[in-house]
Amino acid sequence: MEGAEKHVGHFAGSYVSTRRAFTSFEKLMGLLMGTEEITANPGGTLQFHDTRYVQVEPIVFRGIDCYLGVLVFCLALFLSALI
Repeated sequence: MEGAEKHVGHFAGSYVSTRRAFTSFEKLMGLLMGTEEITANPGGTLQFHDTRYVQVEPIVFRGIDCYLGVLVFCLALFLSALI
């Protein structure tokens, strides 16, 4: 996506997944696991674990190194980071 290099750094940081169990032993495991790190790479890509992601929409990134990997960010949080 054109211009991604300028603002991809806004998405870098520590995140907690919104996908988790709420009623089982897995809930405890999810709470203990903590946060995940997403870093910005030169060239306008993001890095999450071993996968690089390229921006395809304003808040959507698609995995370069895998078939189904997609990162979607909360628009409200992104806009508050820009203000």
